[in-house]
Amino acid sequence: MPNKVLSTILHTTVKTTIHVAGAATCAQLPALEVVVDLLDIVVELCERVPQNKHAARQLANRCREMYWLLKQYEEVDLPDRVFKYRQNVFNCLETVRSTMAVWSNKSWFSMLIQQDEFEKEIGLCNNKIQECFDTLTTATNFETLGFQKQTDKWRRDFMDSAEKDRTEIRKSFASVDLVQEAILRNVTENRNDVRKLVDNLQKHFADPTALTEERDRMASNLYDLLRLSHQLLPRLQLDSGEVEWEDRAPIHRYGAIGVYKGRYLKREDVTIKVIRTKDNDERNINRIRREVELWARIYEADKGKHILPFYGFCTTDGVHLALVSPWIENGDALEYVKKHDQLVNYKQLIRGIAEGIGALHSMDDPVIHGQLKAEKVLIGDKAQPLITDFTLAKLEGNALTRTAGISGAYRWCAPEICGETSLTSTKSDVYSLGMTILELLTHEKPYAHIARSTGVIRRMEKGIPPDRPSDARAIERGLDDRMWRLLLSCWSFQPEDRPSIQELLERL
Repeated sequence: MPNKVLSTILHTTVKTTIHVAGAATCAQLPALEVVVDLLDIVVELCERVPQNKHAARQLANRCREMYWLLKQYEEVDLPDRVFKYRQNVFNCLETVRSTMAVWSNKSWFSMLIQQDEFEKEIGLCNNKIQECFDTLTTATNFETLGFQKQTDKWRRDFMDSAEKDRTEIRKSFASVDLVQEAILRNVTENRNDVRKLVDNLQKHFADPTALTEERDRMASNLYDLLRLSHQLLPRLQLDSGEVEWEDRAPIHRYGAIGVYKGRYLKREDVTIKVIRTKDNDERNINRIRREVELWARIYEADKGKHILPFYGFCTTDGVHLALVSPWIENGDALEYVKKHDQLVNYKQLIRGIAEGIGALHSMDDPVIHGQLKAEKVLIGDKAQPLITDFTLAKLEGNALTRTAGISGAYRWCAPEICGETSLTSTKSDVYSLGMTILELLTHEKPYAHIARSTGVIRRMEKGIPPDRPSDARAIERGLDDRMWRLLLSCWSFQPEDRPSIQELLERL
């Protein structure tokens, strides 16, 4: 049907609907011919929907069946009882028409973004039709078993059409033109639209019935959309093939953590850290899931500039959790400065780490790293520092719950963390940052001349800072009088006497 003719009919239908609604009290019934015209419009609109065509056609067929049932009823019932049921069918068709008029004008790409909305609205239309069916069936005393069979067939057809639509939509998501279309339509600039698009794409990627070639292309499209929009996957549990393990043998093992290498969305090397603990119950899993979600919010604010992104987590055997982050070739900050001492811009490195702590502390609910030291800072491919190790990050004022993990970090921890309360704060991070700066400028851990942690703790309890290094190279790297005064202020015994991270940045 030409667009001009269709628009004219639609206009007429709308006017008729308004007239009938206004004149209902005068018992003016829409003529059966008007119902037929409205049905024709619904069928045409359903045909014009650019995606989910099978579901739209099935909706049109149900509208035809509803009209057929109405005709059967009107042939056997008394004229004065016709009004209620014809009006019900008319109103139902008008609801479907107004819904499908919107979707028939969408582009195929818009429907990829709005899949959830379409499925919800077409479900509401089907429910409305079912209500009319129920009313008419009761009124006409149709044989119950036959009607039930018809209803069961409709449900089977509905499932079948949904599966056919999913197959077609997967092809669209796997299209080589998908990302280019997103760019042309400025979707990557619209945060909500790209979020919906990526969410739907990830759902179809996870479909086990997808062909291998389709999954490969969908993975590539997902990766490009995430990079363009600076977002993470909406679903952070990556158990549907988003991450592939390169080797099941660990590259490194640190206590309960095994480090593996993998591939993310078939495009990027990633680090997979498997946490093996004795208490892998649901509570522990939920705690780590919440922390991953916390760092996802941090990524939304930082965009990976100072904080190493965490792409999500997966399970290795249904119990142990594996944390996924970018693969960093340059290693941690201490390794890097030792290897590239003459090339490192220490001032820029230190400022970058401080800005990373500033990013954590400037969240609406300030996030405390809790165990900052040089090995918790990785060096990106542009020599930028990236703060990592979220497993011990926490909100300000929370007590540390993994004291065993602190034992190797006493040299960097503020005195109040080593006490009985173990309360963290932004000021305890500033203390650790001061120790990390000392570590990077000297290439040695704090209190390097003291072998045992107990000796370090005794000095900390008395408020005795590390001895000032006299090494000429450390001074060349930046450990001059001005820097030493700044570090001493970071190590003040009372937290309130330490500078805030913003004050520290101003003094760097």
